[in-house]
Amino acid sequence: MAVMMEVLRQVGRGAAVLAQQKKTLAVVVKGRPHQAVVADLIEGIVIANDLSGAEATRVRTRLWEAVVHARVDAA
Repeated sequence: MAVMMEVLRQVGRGAAVLAQQKKTLAVVVKGRPHQAVVADLIEGIVIANDLSGAEATRVRTRLWEAVVHARVDAA
């Protein structure tokens, strides 16, 4: 059964936020740099949660900090 979804917004070159009853983030991973994938995921979270202004900046910053700390801890 096919499900129709409306593209709400493109997120970078490799991702889109899709609308059905819930918002879904689709991100192309294969053949893309890790940082580009993470950037699209973070921006998708901001868009899917309808964040803007200072709140969007705060969430982006916290998410990037979590990514950086996770990579440092894994190293």
